[in-house]
Amino acid sequence: MKHFLQLFFGITLIAFFSLEVNSQEETILISPEKDNSIFQVTEEFSNGMGSEIYTGTINLGLRWIRRGLIQFNFSDIPEGSTITEVSLEMYCTKASASGTDMNYNLHRLEKSWGESSSNASNGQGTPAEPGDATWIFRFFDEVSPILWIDDGGEFVASSSATLAVNDANAYYTWTSNQLKDDVQDMLDNPDLNFGWIIRADDETIQGLGRAFASRENPDEDLRPVLTVSYIDVSAVNNASQSEMYYVYPNPGKDKITIVHNSTALDRKYQIIDVSGRIVEEGKLATRSEIINTASLDAGCYFVRFPNSSMTTIKWV
Repeated sequence: MKHFLQLFFGITLIAFFSLEVNSQEETILISPEKDNSIFQVTEEFSNGMGSEIYTGTINLGLRWIRRGLIQFNFSDIPEGSTITEVSLEMYCTKASASGTDMNYNLHRLEKSWGESSSNASNGQGTPAEPGDATWIFRFFDEVSPILWIDDGGEFVASSSATLAVNDANAYYTWTSNQLKDDVQDMLDNPDLNFGWIIRADDETIQGLGRAFASRENPDEDLRPVLTVSYIDVSAVNNASQSEMYYVYPNPGKDKITIVHNSTALDRKYQIIDVSGRIVEEGKLATRSEIINTASLDAGCYFVRFPNSSMTTIKWV
C-alpha cells in the first residue's frame, strides 16, 4: 500500500503542475466606466465628476441618506469566459468621527443610470447636470427626465457583498461568490450590466457617512479597481492539448467548479482522498460543472478524470 501511495502522489503531482502551466486563467484590473453619488436631500443633487463617492447617513438634523453608484465595462474579457474570482477595492477618504462600526453593502443595480458633469466639493452634493443620476432621476433633464421607479435607486434587495468600513485613509476590498456571479451574468448579458449601488447596511443611524475616492480622484492610486480572474474557455477549446481540465477555487470549501473542453460522451470525475478512496464521483453534463463538496472533511484531495488523458488535479 505504501508503494501504491508513493506512485499515486508522484503521478498526480506531475499532472497537477502540468495543468497549472496551461490552465488559461487570467486576471484583469478594471477601472470604473462611470460612478456617481445620489442624495436624499436635495433629491435633485448629484456628483458625477467629483473626486469622491459619498455613502451612508450624515447628521444634519435629519437622516440625510447618500448612496454611491459604480459600473464597470467587461468588454476586455473574452466572450464566454468563466469568471473564477472578483474583488472590488476602494479607498475610504473620509469617515464620520462617531467611531461606530458600520457595514457597507454592494447591491446589484437593475436599471441604467447616468454620470454627467456635476461636481460637488462636499458630501451634500450639487445641482445635477443633464444626464446625471439623482435620488429621483436615473437621468436628470429639465425637459424630459427619466425617473427611478423607486426613489434612491432600483437594486436587488439582497447584498452582493458586505464589508465593515470604519476608518478613513484605508483601502477596503469587497469579495464574495455572489459578486463573482454578478460579473459572470453581466459578462454573459451586457444589456443587464448596470453596476452596483454602495449603501450603508443600516441607513437609520445618523453620523455614519463614508466617502470613497472616485474614478476622477486626482490620485490614480486611490481610484476604485475591480479585479477579475477568469478562464478563457475559447483558449481552452483551442489549446494544443487534446483535453484540458481546470478546478476552482483551489483551495475550496463548499463547492468546486470543473471547467473542461472534453468532447467525450462519457465525461466522468472522481474525488479521491489521500488514502486512495473515492469519496465523490459523477458525470460532467456541461462544460462548466458545479460540484457540491460541503460534506467533505478539510484536507487534501485529488480530482481524477478516468476517461481523460489529463488524469488528476490536486485540490485542497
